[in-house]
Amino acid sequence: MIPFFLLSDETFELCRTVPCNSTNRFRCTNGRYIYRCDVCDHTDNCDDGSDEDIYDVYTIKSTNQTIDLMICEPDEIGRLCRNPIENASHYDIFVEDQHDTSFISIDINNRIFYWIGEATSKIYRAHLTPNTISTVHPQALLNEDNNHLIIPSSIAIDWISQNLYVSDLIHNCI
Repeated sequence: MIPFFLLSDETFELCRTVPCNSTNRFRCTNGRYIYRCDVCDHTDNCDDGSDEDIYDVYTIKSTNQTIDLMICEPDEIGRLCRNPIENASHYDIFVEDQHDTSFISIDINNRIFYWIGEATSKIYRAHLTPNTISTVHPQALLNEDNNHLIIPSSIAIDWISQNLYVSDLIHNCI
């Protein structure tokens, strides 16, 4: 049985919504009935695993992947890689020879990262290609409403709709 303090809201919801033929019983795949409170308790009470299969569907197992951290320095953008398996880390430079880079944002689906060049008031983008320095594509933005040049203050990627949002604190617009 799982100690009460280790149970999450998801576990309680799962155990409340399991298929059963009565209010307090769960029907195992082999036809046996067990008490509903024995479902999702990390113990095979059905002797066929069916009371724990529901739990395993919602369990996330840890993987030993590397941890990457994008770092935006004033003159370069790099990546610090940490590999917990090898207990090692290394630093790769993606883009160099920049001036006053700031506010990096990453589109993980398209593997593109964006940043602001504060000296030029432009947004730059480059592809995330491991161990290679990417080509930089600057872009100036014009506000359609009043034809003034947007001076980017910060940027952010909307991961759901894949939009890039830019804020301009001088003209109070997004």
